[in-house]
Amino acid sequence: MQTKKILVVGASGSVGSSIVSLLFQDNSYTITIAGRRKEILEKLNLDYNNSFSILPLNIHQITDFSFLKNFDLLIMCLDIPNDNLPKACVQFGVHYLDISASESVYNLLKPLHQKAQNQNVKLLFSVGLAPGLTNVLAKYLYEQLDQITDLELFVMLGLGEIHGDQAFQWTFDNLHKEYFIYQNNKSLKVKSFTEKKTTNLLGNRNFYLFDFVDQHILKDLPNVKSVSTRMAFDNRFFTSFVAFLRRIGLTKIYQNKKMQNSMMFLLKNSQIGSDIYGLKVIARNHNKQEKSVSVNGFGEGKMTAIVAANLVNYLFESNKNGLIHSHDLVNNVPDFFNEIQRKDPKFQFKL
Repeated sequence: MQTKKILVVGASGSVGSSIVSLLFQDNSYTITIAGRRKEILEKLNLDYNNSFSILPLNIHQITDFSFLKNFDLLIMCLDIPNDNLPKACVQFGVHYLDISASESVYNLLKPLHQKAQNQNVKLLFSVGLAPGLTNVLAKYLYEQLDQITDLELFVMLGLGEIHGDQAFQWTFDNLHKEYFIYQNNKSLKVKSFTEKKTTNLLGNRNFYLFDFVDQHILKDLPNVKSVSTRMAFDNRFFTSFVAFLRRIGLTKIYQNKKMQNSMMFLLKNSQIGSDIYGLKVIARNHNKQEKSVSVNGFGEGKMTAIVAANLVNYLFESNKNGLIHSHDLVNNVPDFFNEIQRKDPKFQFKL
């Protein structure tokens, strides 16, 4: 079988390098690593006995996209500033996988859906934890419970996770935000980190509304009338403290870049949390029947890489095109989770 040629953009980052490592173990892929700093890519390549090709690439400055003709799939490990690269992928017939959790990135991809379908190109989004595994859990419930009308998603993130700066900035930017959720077939304006709900996810803890993009994707499932995502940190005191700041309006300070940098330094150099994560989805149907599923593990970034790498083969084998998500590709959820567990024995799921 002919090997698939994969370009990994942002390969030197923590998640990107993990994806490269996982794909390297599969002989059916030929990998090219790309990024702004050639010397870092060369160092990464040296770790793999110079097994990769290197492509110096700054996604903010590309004017000639003809290099895409050499690839079957582009994996994007950075938040794209515009739709130029995915649009060029559609033009050149190259599949595109984006690990971003940003709604702004999702909104850049949505208008490309029809053209991608016409070109038999896949634009894969929702390949991390949320969106990603939360979508897969929701789909599992959707198939287990007749006529689901309500979905509640819960995301618990560890403060000790070694995040990249973009992940920290995204979290801080969204702490003081108004956005819309889908409730009773209508768009309802809400404030982030409000409307506390308590559920058992690695112990009882309080969760608060947060603007994860998974809720905006899953509202399009047939018959679903309400969907919302709530978040908590593994440190209960820190979660309550942020909720208090939100209540009195002080979370706005986290949008200040100097404050963000100070908080990033504090979180990276303190021991107020671990790298644990947990996800839970509760579904209810028109008869008020309820069912829940959950997963948990350690290392959000590592898990994002595992999910992304696992979905590469699913992407190539699928006959679906256009803008698609993890739940569009995964048909057998227990098998998919078992595949993940073989790569990370600490990954646990309860279906």
